[in-house]
Amino acid sequence: MKKSILFYIFLHLISSLLLLNRSLAQDSTQWQLPEGAKMRLGKGEINDIKFSPDSTRLAVATNIGIWIYDTQTQTELALLTGNMGPTNMIMFAEDGKTLLSTNHGSTIQSWKVTTAGTPPTTLSFLRDSGMSSRKRFLPISFLEDGSTLVSDSEDNSFVFWNVHTQTRLSNFKGLSEPAQVLGFSKDGNALATASEGAAIKLWNVPTNQHLHTFIKSPRFVTALAFTSDGKMLASGDFGGGIQLWDVEKRQHLVSFRGHTDNVRAVAFSPDGKMLASGSWDSTIRLWDTNTGTELATIMGHNHFVEVMAIAPDGHTLASASRLVTRLWDANTGRELSSAKRHGGLIRELAFSNDNTTLASVSIGITLHIADVATNNELFTHTFKGHKNNVWSITFSPDRTILASGSRGNTIRLWDITTGDQRLFIQTKHSDGIGALAFSPDAKTLASGSHDSTIRLWDTDTGREHLTFHGHTEEVEALAFSPDGKMLASSSWDGTVRLWDIASKKQISLFGDRMGGVLAVVFSSDSKFLVSASTNNTIQLWKAETGIKPPIAVLSGHNGWIRNLAFSADGKTLASGSDDGTILLWDWETLKKTNNW
Repeated sequence: MKKSILFYIFLHLISSLLLLNRSLAQDSTQWQLPEGAKMRLGKGEINDIKFSPDSTRLAVATNIGIWIYDTQTQTELALLTGNMGPTNMIMFAEDGKTLLSTNHGSTIQSWKVTTAGTPPTTLSFLRDSGMSSRKRFLPISFLEDGSTLVSDSEDNSFVFWNVHTQTRLSNFKGLSEPAQVLGFSKDGNALATASEGAAIKLWNVPTNQHLHTFIKSPRFVTALAFTSDGKMLASGDFGGGIQLWDVEKRQHLVSFRGHTDNVRAVAFSPDGKMLASGSWDSTIRLWDTNTGTELATIMGHNHFVEVMAIAPDGHTLASASRLVTRLWDANTGRELSSAKRHGGLIRELAFSNDNTTLASVSIGITLHIADVATNNELFTHTFKGHKNNVWSITFSPDRTILASGSRGNTIRLWDITTGDQRLFIQTKHSDGIGALAFSPDAKTLASGSHDSTIRLWDTDTGREHLTFHGHTEEVEALAFSPDGKMLASSSWDGTVRLWDIASKKQISLFGDRMGGVLAVVFSSDSKFLVSASTNNTIQLWKAETGIKPPIAVLSGHNGWIRNLAFSADGKTLASGSDDGTILLWDWETLKKTNNW
């Protein structure tokens, strides 16, 4: 019975991508788009949230910019984007008309927040080389009047800076260990810190005195914020919990429950009656601080986009972030549903041919089949056999075979309809297998290794056809051309290489100091090659012999781009990024603009 259910489900997993040319609504999915892009799915990873002084607006700092929301309707009013990369910290000035933002504490940008929907005006850029930039997630904070910035230093102290004059004001040296999270009271006299573990410490800044330790927080603390009067403190944790503390009485008040993942940021309204929280579960939630009840939920923000797939009818796009799969309306950009069901990172997604089911595979290796309409799980199966960690997974073009590559240099092919192993290959790779790709006819499997080599295998016999040498670092991605004549590979050595299958030779070398190249894909006519790098750009190349520069470079993401996919007719290119968004690019417009 189990095998018949599997067979029935996977009869539908024989698919190809269809056209994504539905009319797009003129809404926030099209704000601030780069040239050639027609829609943005997702609103970026949440880094910070703040209320305006009159509580009518909520500002959300993300990796793609700053979203301004109406707190009554939860609708988007504006997206503020500058040229400073991901925004990590924001603060409204006391007049409510100016918003300050910083990227990792090294650059401060000042915005004039005007009428809803009006594009912002950049007032100034302030820089100071004395601010630390050792790590991405070091604690940086504005004091609540917006005039003072606090940055970390090498000796676990914090330095107070005047934002307008960029001068050092004072230091706080009370900490004996690095603080992972911090929150200052409005007057700057009280400081809450959280280091490794669940303890929250309260400090008097002028005297460098430790006042109290709150120890009730059940998980690693990830966010802290005071009310404007300094009487209450909110903390968010890695498990999705939020705690409210009475600072004067040194006691726990209430817990807020609703988030299902790490709480990235918390902020009180000026009157302290409302708390906003932002999480990796892609939601921003508004809470009543008196009752602990949830008032509203704002959807659409994402964590890293790790894998994605487009449904054959072109209406739905699936993406995976951490352990969560999300379904998006590809016509409007609206998030349809999300589900957390995997115990490991999701590495592959595939729709059935009739658009009714979605298969997702985690690095475990566990396969889940979900109903697209409801995102409810229909079936799950775990494939067992690898003795080392699985590093790479891919479906065959007809979705009947699953290939997996391990850290132990082995490849296994699995029959999806039965769950049985159909082929085992003990490869000659000298390091783990980080990339796999099937040829269009599924008769050949290419493997890319951390040993920098690429090998081609017969999927019936497991016999090795040939080995390609050329890359000098780990091979990160592989893709066969749709006509099956070429293989493209990308690597952490910053290059994309094109290999001719018939002659068994490298015919092209693309790229120079692009950073690690994490994704590569061919256009549907096999004439063009698209790659994506850790420099946050997409490179377009002509798939022909020679050493040539890119014919175009696409910018628009503010994070590493890990995923690329074409629609079946080749008219839409999708890119997924660590900034928490997916961009849909009009391929015909790109070709016309660049005179290809």
